[in-house]
Amino acid sequence: MGLLEDIRGIIKDKKLGEENLYTPSYKTGLDILDYRSGYREADGSIQLGIDGGKIMTIIGKPGTGKSTLALQIGGNIVDNNPGANLIYLDYERAIKTPRICAITGWSEEEFRTKGIVLNRGISSETLLGLVVGCSESKNSKENYNSLKIDTGKKDRDGDKIYTLPPTVIIVDSIASMVPKDMGEDGETAGSMQAAAIAKLNNQIFKKIISFCETGNVIVIALNHITQKIDMGIVKEAAQINYLKQSESIPGGTASLFLSNTLLRLTAGSKLDDQDGLGIKGFKVIGELIKSRSTESGRKFDMIFSQSKGYLNTETNYNSLKDAKIISGAGRSFSIKSLPTLKFSQKDFLEKYSTVPELKAAVDEETQLLYEEYIPLKDIFGDNIVDAELQEILEIEDSYDENAEEIKLVEEIDPEQNIWLGSDGKYYDGNTLEQIEVEFDDEEK
Repeated sequence: MGLLEDIRGIIKDKKLGEENLYTPSYKTGLDILDYRSGYREADGSIQLGIDGGKIMTIIGKPGTGKSTLALQIGGNIVDNNPGANLIYLDYERAIKTPRICAITGWSEEEFRTKGIVLNRGISSETLLGLVVGCSESKNSKENYNSLKIDTGKKDRDGDKIYTLPPTVIIVDSIASMVPKDMGEDGETAGSMQAAAIAKLNNQIFKKIISFCETGNVIVIALNHITQKIDMGIVKEAAQINYLKQSESIPGGTASLFLSNTLLRLTAGSKLDDQDGLGIKGFKVIGELIKSRSTESGRKFDMIFSQSKGYLNTETNYNSLKDAKIISGAGRSFSIKSLPTLKFSQKDFLEKYSTVPELKAAVDEETQLLYEEYIPLKDIFGDNIVDAELQEILEIEDSYDENAEEIKLVEEIDPEQNIWLGSDGKYYDGNTLEQIEVEFDDEEK
């Protein structure tokens, strides 16, 4: 027996800790987020979605769809994993059952069997109590054997590895979490220092980490980006990489540093239901500020509808169009692998749902495109041997950052502020983003 085996024996005998041999991953319901959060195993296989038993923090300014995204992720995990459940800690006292049902697609009766909303008598300590309580309940002798799920994997001794059904706890928001002894008394709240609140919240997030893992509890914490007032001559460093020096996250920093995934949302260009895909909403720019399973700092666009939330198919369409895999104008758009099947942007969704060939082509091209988002190296920097991946890497390395700058040369629609660029493509004069312009037959 070697020294390492001796150490394993000491750990087991003295109950010094356990090794987590398996971390489940769960799809969010948005393909682009699943792939951006995904990673490659040592054998080259791809794991998609967010990790179970971890903390995910979503940050952004008001109105960027943080609560909606958290609900959609939680709802998708519950719908696709028997025994899963959702708990919504509404510290801001803002969510309503009809909105939850609209976003998740659940009826009110379904919601009562799948989720709980707490918005009265809750405090910072509520989060700690829930995570600890869920973990202990799942791991109790009475519940564990009936709840455990065979992962299909085995440990070093050949024994089966089990996991537990996920519980998703949404914290909305960290900025509104206050200690139990503060209650809801305004005068007391005003006298309490923000530093004391942040300190308690930090302690709570540190305490829940181990219970999240042992109970497969996924905490999706929401927080706001606020403007930091810096009075000093020398500017302070950013609170965390990819945040600006002038930006701050309230309520404590532990959720930032202990999160497995830290996602920033930024509102992009507006969408009009009379144009394009016929969506009233806006683009949202997602950015993984921090990830313990993939590369950080990569940005991606998602399509947000005011009524339906984040739209998966429309987001995939937008990604394919940006990558020139879908191209065209007017009624003559097509996908590269199926050039003879034509559609307009407004009838794309209908054809996608009714024409199997188009759906298959879009799904396949989306998968191929998004697989390029998976890092070519693992988080330890070891190369994954794959000829196709190496070719992609070489293409990315050949990108010329000093390429000629594109300029707006002619305004073709003053009302819509649409311009012709020096590259012959059309751009939104407000956002400088490239756009597709549909022409009537007479204008062609």
